[in-house]
Amino acid sequence: MRPLTALALAIALDGQAGAAAADPPAKTLRLIGEAPTAADPAPKSFVVDLTVSPGDSDAQTSLEGWLASIAAPAASIDVHGTCVEVHCALTADFGEAKLTLTGDFGAAAGPVAARFTLKGDDDNKLMAEGVATLKPLGGEVAGLGALADPGAVSAAELDDLLAWGHESVSGGSPPGEEPPSDFQRQTLATWQGEQGRLATGLIFTADLAQLRAGEAAAKQASGWTALGDAAHGWSAGYPAALLPNASQGAGKAGPEQRFASADGKAALVVAVDPPMSDDAFDAFVQKITADRDTRTGVTMTRVNGDLQLRYVEAGVVNVDAYHNRAGGLARIEFTYPDKGGDAYAPYETIVQHALKVTDDLKP
Repeated sequence: MRPLTALALAIALDGQAGAAAADPPAKTLRLIGEAPTAADPAPKSFVVDLTVSPGDSDAQTSLEGWLASIAAPAASIDVHGTCVEVHCALTADFGEAKLTLTGDFGAAAGPVAARFTLKGDDDNKLMAEGVATLKPLGGEVAGLGALADPGAVSAAELDDLLAWGHESVSGGSPPGEEPPSDFQRQTLATWQGEQGRLATGLIFTADLAQLRAGEAAAKQASGWTALGDAAHGWSAGYPAALLPNASQGAGKAGPEQRFASADGKAALVVAVDPPMSDDAFDAFVQKITADRDTRTGVTMTRVNGDLQLRYVEAGVVNVDAYHNRAGGLARIEFTYPDKGGDAYAPYETIVQHALKVTDDLKP
């Protein structure tokens, strides 16, 4: 079962800087709730952390966010719904069952009575129903701490923090300044569980502090060194303590920056080459990802002009990232021995995702 926290729904309003003048400020709805007769997989105690956006009419708003149990067993999932005036309906699909929560909680100032239903996903059979109570989350979640303020972390930063925490991160195009995704919340829940905490996927202030401190300490220990050229639209980085030998040279398509281990068995190549046409990039991807009997452990993610590839061949781990834009092709190619390469393995995801580009990318 995916992690959920207690039915905690808290309401908070937070104007989003930079919103268009014609649009109303973005809002956050945070509630904490109790549903004493709820049945697995729905939680009996939970928090809902929602973003409120305009709906199809002046009286309607849309809700998107995260629902998590705040008591064991852990359970968490993305939720969506709508409000008409203050009457709202939220739905969470657990796969084996669908939870619906309804009530006049769109502008709750205190406890509000609500109802829930839990129905089997396949046959729509009623599994449980009953009353729930929701109220604004006005402080800390008991036993878990305080949620981070809305906007405290972007999808881009959380991706970096999770990478340094050695967790799975977003694939394809690097995320930006938008709020964290459902995938990132699921990954955060995994990390929370590994820390011995309830796996909620809710973003707590203490979690962010620990992740940021861990990233800073790990960067210092690895001699993490930033690379890039803002004027040319790219940034990257590498662990200089592991790859101390730096050099530059001519590659197949242009100049390369190269970093190697003291024994030369691990290496990192960073370059921004001339751009490829869409057809040329398609052909390139097809060539380097083609099935080979000599390869094992192949994983690949492609989204338009972004490709991430990892495989083992001839006893060497290959971890690559390519970002093709109108002005250039940025690439990172990281290699190290499959046997005896344990020191380098933790940096696969970090190095791969450290390569970031903008639409202004150029050699």
